[in-house]
Amino acid sequence: MITHVVEWFVRAALMALGTAAVLRLLRIRGAVACHMAWTVVLAFMLLMPVWTAWGPKVAMPVVPEAGLSTFDPILPENISLQPLAATATPSVAAPQPLSAPASPEPPSGWPWLWIALGCYAAVATAMLARLAAGTLRARAIIRRATADDGVLTSLDCAVPVTVGWLHPVIVLPPNWRDWPAGELDAVLVHEREHVRRRDPLVQWLALLNCALFWFHPLAWWLERKLAALAEDACDAAVLRRGHDPRAYSEYLIDLARAVRRAGARVPVWGAAIDGGGLAARIKRILSGGPAPRLSRRRATAAAALCGLALAVFGACRLERAQKAAPGQPSMNEIEKRSAAERMKKAAEGEALLAEAKAMTPQQAAQKVESLKANPQDQRLHNQLMRYYEFHSDVKGQSSLILWYIEHQPGGKVWAWNINPGWDRAGYEQGKRLWLANVKAPGATVEIYDRAARFLQGPDYPLAEEILLAGRKAYPDDRNLLRALGEHYALALLGAEEPRTEYNVIRSTNPNEAQGPYASSVRAKLEKSTDSRMLAFTAQGLTMWGHGNNGISPEALALAESYAAKAVSLDPASELAKNIALREQTYKEYARLNGLQKLPPEEQKRLGDADRLRLVESEMNKAWGPTFKTPDLELTAQKAREVVEIAKRIPGDPHSSYAAFQANLTLGKVALRKGDKREAARFLLAAADVPESEELRLGFTSMNLARALVDWGDRETAAQFLERLAPKTARTKQLQDWAAQIRKGINPELLPIMAGCGQEPC
Repeated sequence: MITHVVEWFVRAALMALGTAAVLRLLRIRGAVACHMAWTVVLAFMLLMPVWTAWGPKVAMPVVPEAGLSTFDPILPENISLQPLAATATPSVAAPQPLSAPASPEPPSGWPWLWIALGCYAAVATAMLARLAAGTLRARAIIRRATADDGVLTSLDCAVPVTVGWLHPVIVLPPNWRDWPAGELDAVLVHEREHVRRRDPLVQWLALLNCALFWFHPLAWWLERKLAALAEDACDAAVLRRGHDPRAYSEYLIDLARAVRRAGARVPVWGAAIDGGGLAARIKRILSGGPAPRLSRRRATAAAALCGLALAVFGACRLERAQKAAPGQPSMNEIEKRSAAERMKKAAEGEALLAEAKAMTPQQAAQKVESLKANPQDQRLHNQLMRYYEFHSDVKGQSSLILWYIEHQPGGKVWAWNINPGWDRAGYEQGKRLWLANVKAPGATVEIYDRAARFLQGPDYPLAEEILLAGRKAYPDDRNLLRALGEHYALALLGAEEPRTEYNVIRSTNPNEAQGPYASSVRAKLEKSTDSRMLAFTAQGLTMWGHGNNGISPEALALAESYAAKAVSLDPASELAKNIALREQTYKEYARLNGLQKLPPEEQKRLGDADRLRLVESEMNKAWGPTFKTPDLELTAQKAREVVEIAKRIPGDPHSSYAAFQANLTLGKVALRKGDKREAARFLLAAADVPESEELRLGFTSMNLARALVDWGDRETAAQFLERLAPKTARTKQLQDWAAQIRKGINPELLPIMAGCGQEPC
């Protein structure tokens, strides 16, 4: 509310300044034209609340933005970034977000907002009552007036008045017959001009404006200005009728004396045109000739420019940018740097491949000697391995791998595995070297892990022995526990070969998956009480259990059972919960595929739980896979439908996360349309959804928060992070980001997969 009041205040002031500038620029001084221009300003001011809600909006930053960029994956290139208002916390707009009940907060100090609203309401009510009383009194004057020779007269009037804002009439004092003919004619011309111009209605609206916007000086200025211009316009009409300016001035002075003798001014509040500012009026009458006639061209230009000024300033929206600390890069600049680093690495990889392709055997031999002299040169190592691949030199590659196993088994550069199907002799030699390494005193975690990786496939039992020996030597090491779980997953999948350097398995054998060793692994896992090892096994099954049609049902069933067992053994394990959630997600994908294949008629008959998943997929499809050409209206429609369905099924485990994603999507649509305030509202609506396991462990995009930080609305981004933090496993990270943003520091705000809390998955 306070934000709207401030906006109305600024908009009205800007409209008045714009109108004054146009009148001054075009040198328009005529009372009629000026009165018309300021009447339009009055109308715009009265319609301000309606215009704010329904009219077009133009961003008008109060504090200039600093260092903003248009680089953002959810924005089209032609949208100009402007700072978003941060004068108050944006409230959640329709559609109503699915949100948890707000916890009561203890009162802090005086409720200043309610005090301010109470003061406004009290003054506005008093002024509206005064205006209503004046209106009723004017109607009473008309009812009590008597007709005298076709003229209405009233004892309540000391001077001629025009009353009635819908059907104005002229009321004269009883002594009108005593006036000279010239004075009577001047008075009637003046008052009839008021009737023709509907001045009582304009003045009544000006007084209404004062009652509603009593806190704004412009409202009071407009009331006085319009009254003065109306009198000037009617005076000009009298002079155009041929009356002498000096004689007319004397008439006005006589009327003022009559008011003084009566002991009061015109006794009608808010209805009549009074005689205030008499000295200034007489001065204008005596010293100023008729205003220059306004040409059609100037009138058209004035109307166009005034209309433009009123439309622009009436649609302006107050925005205050919250700047970053000096020297801080914007969020988009941070993203650009990250993108540049990724592109640089990709270019380096392409250059390495090109060099490997062009390398001659003599150059390769020389580089091998250089690498042996500096074995930690990762780039040179990768270049040589690529060379051997391109030239199908299996023996050369095996020779280099064996050298590393023998001389640098635990170094920074990892020696690749040797596929026994390609080089059995090399594999056997490597096997002997790794067995010697793990038996040597002081064998490191890396040596145990690399030896087991080398043997997985051809020698599963031996690889398991090495991992168990490593766990005995390093019982608290997480990496060896992960390696053991992944080892069991590979055995259960029937992987026949060691993993590649890309952590990929090339082929699986169903017979091996049902063979003696895999059966022994199943038996061990059924008896195991190690929740983390079970979780890592489930993770490996989902990582490598994919085929052309997604993860196999057998691998998914095993992964689900091990993840469920891990959670039952350790309910507080973030890792186990995350793995269980992944298995559930795979099942949901399979379920969704089935729903999408149903005929449209059957889809319409689905229950809310199924409809939620189906509509959510339609929302994502409408947004588009590349986010460059989304169907904004369809995306927004589907997102709103997701929110509404989620509200109907709060008990569904997916409803909260679906509402979270839908609100973020609505915010992205708002960004595409250039409505930054609406984007901020939906960002906070996303953070206000109820807690759920999927929200706590799921993916969270930071694009909306990053964009708002760059637009200057740091407070909304910080509030989003603070509200969301307790609902995720990355509580501290989000809270730290919020604190940094409030200090003017721009964190990278990378998307998060919150699943494993503070430990890596």
